[in-house]
Amino acid sequence: MNYNKLDKNWKEFAKKENAELVYIEKELFNAIRCEYILTITAEFYKTKIVGTLWKSQDGHNRNNTIIYIKYNNRDSSQAIDMNDRGIKSLFAKNELKALENNIYQSFKKVGGKELKLYEHLLRLELNKIISKHSEFEEISEIINVIKNCTQ
Repeated sequence: MNYNKLDKNWKEFAKKENAELVYIEKELFNAIRCEYILTITAEFYKTKIVGTLWKSQDGHNRNNTIIYIKYNNRDSSQAIDMNDRGIKSLFAKNELKALENNIYQSFKKVGGKELKLYEHLLRLELNKIISKHSEFEEISEIINVIKNCTQ
């Protein structure tokens, strides 16, 4: 993983979205934890993206991304509960089967681990840190699809 490119992509996405980006680096024993915290405020929701990268001296690097979305003035009775093995329960309507598959395939493509929507809160967890512009765009698309189909 090219750390300079990763840093550059987070900064460029933050600038594009006119968002606040905070970078925190902390040394813990034989590892360094690097955290990117990006906060995006839109008209109908607020998004917080936390990308965490652990760099160890032993070479056991691990990373993840957690995305929190809080929708404003919205109370949905619909719920999503998805993990990396597939959709457990998605929406109350049967006609959304193709949409369910599209969400699942997109989520899996970006390294999705867990996706939960309940009422006005959406949480996505990825098995990797977002490192490319295309991954930011894919996550944004997943968020918009879920927002639009649960209104």
